[in-house]
Order: sequence, then C-alpha cells, then structure tokens
Amino acid sequence: MGAEETGQAMTEVQAIEVEMKRLQCEKLRAEIRDISLSWWQRSGYIASMAPIVLAIAGVFSAWASGFFNRERSKLQADIVQLTGARAKLEKETEKAQQELTSAKERAKHAQNLIDEVFLKVSFHSFGSRYALGHVMIEAPGDWSGVKEIDKAESTVKQLKELADADRRHLDRVFEEFRIALDMINAVKASMKSVEKLLSQIPASERVKRVQINPDGFFDTDMSKSYSIENIGEFLKSAE
Repeated sequence: MGAEETGQAMTEVQAIEVEMKRLQCEKLRAEIRDISLSWWQRSGYIASMAPIVLAIAGVFSAWASGFFNRERSKLQADIVQLTGARAKLEKETEKAQQELTSAKERAKHAQNLIDEVFLKVSFHSFGSRYALGHVMIEAPGDWSGVKEIDKAESTVKQLKELADADRRHLDRVFEEFRIALDMINAVKASMKSVEKLLSQIPASERVKRVQINPDGFFDTDMSKSYSIENIGEFLKSAE
C-alpha cells in the first residue's frame, strides 16, 4: 500500500471519529435541554398524563351533556321500582306463610279426626270381638251351627209322642237360634270389613300402637290408660 492510500484511509477514520463526537454532542445537548425543562413540560410526563386528561375531558363532556342527571334519574326510578317489588314480594311471602300455617292447622285437625275415628272404630270392633268370643266360647272356630240346628229339628220331627205345644215351642227356639246365628255371621262379616277399613285408615303411628281394652285403650308410648270418652285428652297430649 502506498503513502497516498495510507493517508486517505487515515483521513476517513478521522472523519468518522469527528462525526461520532458530533453525534455525542448533539445527544448531550438534547439531554441537557430536556433536563432544563420544567417537570410538566417533559415528554414522559405528558405521555403519562394523556389518559388522565382524556378521562377528565370525557367526564366533563358527560356532565355538560346531562348524562349524569339522566343516569341519576334512571337509578332513582330503578330504586323506586325495586322497592315496590320488594314490598310486594314481602306481602306475598307473608300471605304464603299464613296460608302454610293455616294448611298445617287444617292438616293437624284432619289428622286428629282420623285418629279419633280410628280409635273409636278399633274400640267398638274390639267390643264386638269380645262379645262374640263369649257367645261362641264353646264352639269351634269354623262352627256355623246351621247343620246342628237342622239335625236337632229333624230329630224333633221324628218324635211322635211330643205334644203339639212343645213342638211349637221348640220350633220357636230353633227359629230364634237361626236368627241368632245369622246375626253372629253378620257380625263376623262386619268385623272383617272393619279390619280391612282399619288397615286403610291413615292414622298416626302413635295411635296405631295403642292397646285397646274393654275400658278404653292404653297408650304404650306414655304408659297411660284412657277411656274412650277421653280421646281428646289423649290426642292433645301428643302435641
């Protein structure tokens, strides 16, 4: 490389260094100029304040156009409407509560009537079984008596020496006996119907657990006896 080329290269390097120093000086001048500005004139502050300024401008614009007044009026109207709806709902709730309480009272009264009917039917059914047991105490469980009466009546008819008055008397006895048997059979059939009815009555569990006796019934839960006339006292004690 010649002296001329070397001198040219050195000149270019010096020019680059001069340009770099010039740029550094310009940067320093800009930094000094920015530092010398007031805080509110700096670009960073202006950039950060721009959204706040826009928001304030928006609020002012809304206020100037009556937006807040309209929203306040709408809000007040909504409050009035909601207050009225709440008052109506409270009245409806109170009415529903009263109806529920009334329904519970009616259901309780109905259940007491059902329990009373159950106890009375059970007591009278027990009385019928008790009486029937004494009437047929010597008879087999499936004894109807009809065949025995027919047999006795046939035997009487064969007695030639029996007086007419005695025969008529025996005929009346046989007839009355037949009537009594018919009544017993009717009672037995009725008792079966009553037992079926009792199984269908929706009495309370406490009432179903009582023990019926000839004098009334025994409350197994409270270990206390009641007469059939004191059903109300028994039902009241369960409340």
